[in-house]
Amino acid sequence: MLKKYLQFNLLFFFFNLIIWNLIRSNFEVSRSVLFLVLFTIFSFILIKKFGLYVIITSLPLQILYLITVVLFIDRSITVQLFMEYYNSPGEVNLENILKNNNFKSVNIVEKRIDEHLKSNILIFQDNKLKLSNFGKIISNTYYYLSQLYK
Repeated sequence: MLKKYLQFNLLFFFFNLIIWNLIRSNFEVSRSVLFLVLFTIFSFILIKKFGLYVIITSLPLQILYLITVVLFIDRSITVQLFMEYYNSPGEVNLENILKNNNFKSVNIVEKRIDEHLKSNILIFQDNKLKLSNFGKIISNTYYYLSQLYK
């Protein structure tokens, strides 16, 4: 059963990756609606192969993915900061971040930067913020996902 569960969810992930940009580039549709419609279509197509139990038990995983990745990409201050880091390889200019229109409050940005320093995403070196190796991996991952789900 676990093998079918993993197969179903991996197949849906790849199906979603392939179809997502085709639909988003031609139609203006909500991310959450599109994701759930794609899941529903995919489930109906493969219900005989995987069974209703696998589809129903996959729903919480897909909803979690929808909330934590798909919807998170364009609304998160943290992701916006990752995009800023990604676009500034080497060192991050704090003044440019604070001038960015995506950030309404200086306190919010400072709080997130403090969190990134504590979690070793950023390092403070020579009076400058720089991405750590871990931060580069995180920024690249979010950049890829943001391009995928734009």
